[in-house]
Amino acid sequence: MEKQLLLLSSGEETVSHVRKTLEPLKYRITVKKKLSTGLKAMTGNELVLLDMPDSVKALREIKSYCPEATVLVAAEHDQASLALEDGAYHFLKKPIRAHELKSVVKNAQQSISMRSKLDQMRGFGPPKLILGMGASIKNVIRQIERAASKDISVLIVGERGSGKMLVADAIYRISTRRLEAFFVASESFGGDLFETLVGDKDKPGGLLAAEGGVIVYKNLHGLPPDEQKKIAEHMKKGLPMPGDSKADVRVLATTESYKKGWPFSGRFRSIIHLPPLRERKEDIAPLAGHFIKETAELFDDDEKALSSEALKALKGHNWPGNVGELKDTVRRAYLLCRGKVIEPCHISTEDGSTYCTIKDFFDAKLTKYIRNLVKVGKSGLYGTVMDEVEKTLIELV
Repeated sequence: MEKQLLLLSSGEETVSHVRKTLEPLKYRITVKKKLSTGLKAMTGNELVLLDMPDSVKALREIKSYCPEATVLVAAEHDQASLALEDGAYHFLKKPIRAHELKSVVKNAQQSISMRSKLDQMRGFGPPKLILGMGASIKNVIRQIERAASKDISVLIVGERGSGKMLVADAIYRISTRRLEAFFVASESFGGDLFETLVGDKDKPGGLLAAEGGVIVYKNLHGLPPDEQKKIAEHMKKGLPMPGDSKADVRVLATTESYKKGWPFSGRFRSIIHLPPLRERKEDIAPLAGHFIKETAELFDDDEKALSSEALKALKGHNWPGNVGELKDTVRRAYLLCRGKVIEPCHISTEDGSTYCTIKDFFDAKLTKYIRNLVKVGKSGLYGTVMDEVEKTLIELV
């Protein structure tokens, strides 16, 4: 990837300093003296250094015009918190120091590269990472980028079905360990999980398989307290391997919840919180569309549309099972739908809720039945239909 920087500054001294610092590092620098011309020069996922009289106001305009831009803000120290709150990647105190500029630009460039890899992963082919398009998920993606760029331990917190393992997989796939092992350890191993991982001289444990790569402790909240303590203690000291050596592994972990004072307090350098689906309903439509496409491909069938009423029903549900429940619900609705449009009558959720009124049922089922009667020339349609409905209702009740 070509290294480029868009510098928005009217200060000749700043322009000269930035060129002198970054051009020897093979950066191609484009300078715009006005915000209006700078905005026109922006194409999307680029690196911007902003040095203007009101950099915070200019930052807001940039983020409104091009949300994906990675913006470094140079300003007085009292504007730092405002700049970071408004979406700046990093704040540079003026006057800009050369060594800080080099370091920050390098990190920002790596972040852009990782975001590009994440965008590729968002496609429908493997590996899949469909998270959503709302502001809360974009924030999660930024955290994934930062976590992946450093070889640190990460805790991923979220409710059941919120996509914790997808995040762990994303961190692994864009990290420096992506060519090494990805080993998942969970309570489903049975017995003492930690002892199973460590093993002994006669029977090597699972850590041997994870050597050099990533180990994911899945569902820490489900482990017995004594096992939690063992894992937490050895995260501090280093995970043991046969022969008194320490395992070269990066630790990721998932949990539905954690409390202050639990054994892992201070053990994770980064914590990523996944928002529940009920708090990001703007993502339901694209997620449902993806699951419809995925189901059609799975069953080698034509895609089906989701009616506006069906989408309204999906958005009205609370989704205690989050994205996992949405996927199951959409797949079930797809299979129940015999036509080309999924309606509320096809939707039934994990808690048994259905969105089918009597009218929905008549529209979806009886209409086709009546058409068939008409085709065969059946007379006395009203009486025939009423007899069939009455007989069925009596049997059900």
